[in-house]
Amino acid sequence: MNLTLPGKPASLASATPWQPLQLPRLTGLQAQACSAVAQRAWHVPIDIGVQWQARLWPVPATDPRVARQIEGRIIRLRWEGGVFYMRVPDALLAACAQALVPDIPLPGMPAAFANTILEGALLSAQQALGLSGASLAMVEAFPERDPAVPGFLLELQGAGLEGAMTLPIQADADGVAALARHAFLRPCVGNHVDIGAVPVTLRAIVGETNLSAEQVATLQHGDAVLIDRYHPAAGQMLPLRAASGWSLMAVCDDHALSSASLWQADRLCDDLLDAAPGEGRMTFELGLVRLSLRQLLTAIQTHVAVAVLPGDAMLRVFFDGRPVGQGVLADIDGRLAVVLSRAAAASAD
Repeated sequence: MNLTLPGKPASLASATPWQPLQLPRLTGLQAQACSAVAQRAWHVPIDIGVQWQARLWPVPATDPRVARQIEGRIIRLRWEGGVFYMRVPDALLAACAQALVPDIPLPGMPAAFANTILEGALLSAQQALGLSGASLAMVEAFPERDPAVPGFLLELQGAGLEGAMTLPIQADADGVAALARHAFLRPCVGNHVDIGAVPVTLRAIVGETNLSAEQVATLQHGDAVLIDRYHPAAGQMLPLRAASGWSLMAVCDDHALSSASLWQADRLCDDLLDAAPGEGRMTFELGLVRLSLRQLLTAIQTHVAVAVLPGDAMLRVFFDGRPVGQGVLADIDGRLAVVLSRAAAASAD
């Protein structure tokens, strides 16, 4: 099937046929197993003649690193009812052999001796991970990959060695389940992300009204828009609204905002205007309040000042979240309104 693009020569469009979307496919249990391994990434020291730091993480079966061809031996592990295939680089075997038996060069190493070194390495890894019962055998090649079963990468960082070695691992479904069972016994590993430093942007909303898109399209410089709901009118409470819908109700006192209470989205919706079909919400905002999550949580708990708003009365005007202009507050026959000093329709080139 070919896609013909408007305004493009047919020959160009026919050169780009549709391609089927190849997505990794996982069952729910496999996804949980991968999450368990990823969140509890085994990052442990293993002594195999050389001190290694080992880390394991899951990747889709279609990841090219799983099938990457590297110089080395292929071993098959049977453990906890699962079968694993791993390609061991010659460089890893050489590093282990050099530490254990420095007089035997790798090119002339008998297969049986190499197998012994690998068995010793496996035993050390089992002890470091608190596992037992695995058996090892040399094989000639990886089996055909099952695209429905995720793969794994084992990264080894050796003490005193430059760079890390990455070992591709192919497992069957029982092997994935076995890894997950043992991963759940380990604590989660932090990813060094400072959650408290996550930025939170809040909008200081003075008021709002409902308008149709047709009405918004005709707004010009100097137009006055009546505010149907003016927030600071009652107790000087000003909502600082987050993108996800919840609001921090703040006390507005001489342009300083102090947190008062946190409103969930469903509570706040009861107090918002009901838009008729074809209408959208126009909001009038004093500006943005940017806090870290740590500052926000502290403000909620202690009611400390969270921001100082600009001293001028300039408001930013949004229609359903899209900026459409700026304006200033005005009193029209006892009702608050915003007189536009700049409108999107008037300023558009």
